[in-house]
Amino acid sequence: MSHYYAGEKPGDSVKDSLLAEYRCRRNGCLLLHVWSSPNGPEFYAPSARVSKRFQSAGQLHWLSFNRSRPQKTGESAGRINDPVISRQWLWLLCPHVKGPLWTVDLRQDIEGVEPGRPVRINLPRDTPGHTEPDVAL
Repeated sequence: MSHYYAGEKPGDSVKDSLLAEYRCRRNGCLLLHVWSSPNGPEFYAPSARVSKRFQSAGQLHWLSFNRSRPQKTGESAGRINDPVISRQWLWLLCPHVKGPLWTVDLRQDIEGVEPGRPVRINLPRDTPGHTEPDVAL
């Protein structure tokens, strides 16, 4: 996560290399940032408050990183090309959206995107054909 917070001066910021920003459609909660790095695309997902129903999902993906309370996940960050993650999914969690984002869909979302001109993706999407996280009502 230090890469995510490192950009303090212009030209070094993650914002200058941001490829995608995933937010919940209901309240605009940040679900995921994806940016370009010399090691390939990297991601950051902020901590989220979750109900007991989704607590295990948060524990599986976020394990125990920065967990201050049982019903709160910790922050998560990593490389999309990491062999452990590359063929799987990332959990997207906020009070309104809960579920996986397949890395194959994420790669399609960032394909051809110019760093610093991120695509904003609101979930659930308007476009059919994507597997979407559940929307909590």
